[in-house]
Amino acid sequence: MRGSREMGTALFVGGGGLFILFSVSAWFHVQSVRLSYRAQSVRQDLDRLERKEQAERRRLESAMSLARLDQTARSRRGLALPRPDQVRLLPDV
Repeated sequence: MRGSREMGTALFVGGGGLFILFSVSAWFHVQSVRLSYRAQSVRQDLDRLERKEQAERRRLESAMSLARLDQTARSRRGLALPRPDQVRLLPDV
């Protein structure tokens, strides 16, 4: 009787240990999958932001080109190049 009781206790402890081991293993697997999905989402966000940055850089370069600035100044603001008599050079100090 004593031997079967000790064996039952050993089986219970062993079964409990296996249950805990499998539970921890399953938890790690779920966390791994969850983090994998999160990493993929972050990569997609990063790719989207990089494409947006490139588009904004192209737009800024276009807007800041000298020809574009000159055209905007002349057409929208009515500005023109100054005549030579309107230019004053200041001496270096």
